Amino acid sequence: MEPLRDTRNRLLNGWQLSKLYTFEVAARHQSFALAADELSLSPSAVSHRINQLEAELGIQLFVRSHRKVELTHEGKRVFWALKSSLDTLNQEILDIKNQETVRHADRVFPSLYRPVLAGTRAGRLYPSLSVNFSHYADRQR
Repeated sequence: MEPLRDTRNRLLNGWQLSKLYTFEVAARHQSFALAADELSLSPSAVSHRINQLEAELGIQLFVRSHRKVELTHEGKRVFWALKSSLDTLNQEILDIKNQETVRHADRVFPSLYRPVLAGTRAGRLYPSLSVNFSHYADRQR
């Protein structure tokens, strides 16, 4: 697999991803103090990360008052996009982890595996089932 190199429109780096996670937790709780508890940070560290993220993105994410924080309109948009992305990534990882892989290295003749390919009932019963056959001619004989 070739690495992706197009970074022209990339706004995020690894450290910002950490700050985005801090933002997601703070937005979910609507509280820097509760986010700090979940993240094992101080509330001031959460506030500092959010301030840095807002400065780096050029977007105000929260409206802060004396005792509470609220998402701005832009903050809500970022939160829902981030939540959706994290949920999708989490589901994809779970799907990959739950996928079983069975490898069989013995030689199998096409006359044996063609009937298996014709039986699509397994695909309907087990939608995550993936069957891959590699066929190559043995030219070393």
